[in-house]
Amino acid sequence: MGNTSKTLLDQVQATFRHTRAGSIKTRERYLETGRRLAKYLGEQYHVSNLRNISDKHLEGYVRYLQSQNASVSHIKTELSAIRFIADHVGLKRPLEAAKTFNQRMEIGQRHFRGNERLWKPNDLRIIEQAPARIRDVLIIARDMGLRVHEVHRIDVASARQAIKSEKLTVKGKNGRVRQVPVRGEVKEVLNRAIESTEPGHKLFVPPETGTHQAIAEVQYYIWSHRPEGSTARIHGLRHGYAQERFQEFRERGMSQRDAKLAVSELLGHSRIDVVDIYLSSY
Repeated sequence: MGNTSKTLLDQVQATFRHTRAGSIKTRERYLETGRRLAKYLGEQYHVSNLRNISDKHLEGYVRYLQSQNASVSHIKTELSAIRFIADHVGLKRPLEAAKTFNQRMEIGQRHFRGNERLWKPNDLRIIEQAPARIRDVLIIARDMGLRVHEVHRIDVASARQAIKSEKLTVKGKNGRVRQVPVRGEVKEVLNRAIESTEPGHKLFVPPETGTHQAIAEVQYYIWSHRPEGSTARIHGLRHGYAQERFQEFRERGMSQRDAKLAVSELLGHSRIDVVDIYLSSY
């Protein structure tokens, strides 16, 4: 990342340090977009001040996303995040209204297709080549289907208990608690992480680093290292986990409904229709 991109990134991070607008999850997602935008604007337009963002920069960014085969849903989410940032920094010139901009750029209606989210074989190389901490986070997300913030909540005590019982206690959305079996490479990852982490600390949040920053680093690494044309995001590993477990349950003789209920419980959801989204390309 060049100096101009770093300057913009500092401004993006400062913006999110000084706002509490929106939910924590929304701010995390928008910060991730801000990181991507900073890299793009710094490299392509040499913009050094967020307040100078204009419609031409949005047009260029959208065309770039479209060239990467980004989904309509992803592009609209990115634009929502950029407008959120723009509102907080105070642009020198207002942006074109979202409705007319989207029409002019031929950005259609959102649609969700599970197969866009699944990691393909080439995407999985990201895990193999990642630095140790990020690799371990991705392995747990892949082998246990955890959300990224759930992985970063694991501390020494909960990891030790998970190794002993072979089940990890996870507190997910809306305080919903579930037990997720430890499988795949997870036990090895947890043992290794425990050895390098002080008691009482979180395994995957480095000292002097906030949880949100640690999560953003993982998300940025995926974005900056995924193959050309890939739309891989960490949540896609959760989709792959859901489909693998569903297939396992069906092979054990479970009915389709019971298999979906079992997957729903593992994912921390309470409704089958939500699981259908994860299984949409199955």
